[in-house]
Amino acid sequence: MKITKKRQRNKLARLASGVCFFLITTNVYANKNLSNQEIDSSVFQKLVNNGRIDRVVYKEPNLEPELCPDSALGDFVRDVWTSSDEPVFIAESLFYLPKEDGVVENEIPFISKIMRSISTMEGISYFSNSSGKIETLYNRAYTIDNPDDMNKIPDKIDVPADNLSLYVYQEDNSFGDTVYKADIRQTENEVAMVLRSVEPIKFGFINAVKRNNLTMSFLFMDKGEYIITYIYAQLKFPALSIFESKVNESFRARIDAIYNWFVDSYMYHTQTNEKE
Repeated sequence: MKITKKRQRNKLARLASGVCFFLITTNVYANKNLSNQEIDSSVFQKLVNNGRIDRVVYKEPNLEPELCPDSALGDFVRDVWTSSDEPVFIAESLFYLPKEDGVVENEIPFISKIMRSISTMEGISYFSNSSGKIETLYNRAYTIDNPDDMNKIPDKIDVPADNLSLYVYQEDNSFGDTVYKADIRQTENEVAMVLRSVEPIKFGFINAVKRNNLTMSFLFMDKGEYIITYIYAQLKFPALSIFESKVNESFRARIDAIYNWFVDSYMYHTQTNEKE
């Protein structure tokens, strides 16, 4: 599979198509007698019925994830905080995406390549509640050789994904220049990626987030007829009102934007049979 910027053309139109497919087929599959051993039965039924479940916690005692699947890579995406500071904000989302009718093949190798195609995240959009309009989440996005030299290199989509580490640069609409270390694990039926900030992050001119004080985890599980996606963000930032509303909106928006980017890429390549 080769993912290029050319395939980003008409991305908003394809995104609308992909999301519509997601919503329509979710309702179709909701009546199936499905089960999932990695997710609590009541949570899973709600997930199938609604298509997604979200949870956001800020400055409360229970800052532990509750939606993370109990799967082979569940612990890998759940226990990722390494900073000596404690997070004050977490956001987690669980998504249910049915495959096209009759498709049951394992698509983890394909999904893994999508997640490693960092450069295709450049230009993805989200709706900003503060500005009331569509904005670009990442003005630039690509894989780099290391945080010191920051030389752009090709996305690592043609190498084995298990126990793979790489560095990601993103020019973020909210956070400015950001650099992450990405650790990737892959099994037969799951792929996971954990992003950890390796440089301080600014809000305007203020260094608001220290190194290692922001993590985002992604877990994809192929369940035959459907795909489960789990996204988990953790953040430590100063208890200032100027940050609180910004962070809450920003992380909700970026979870939606990143998941929609995944659905867009997945649906586009599935419909055009471009999985190799």
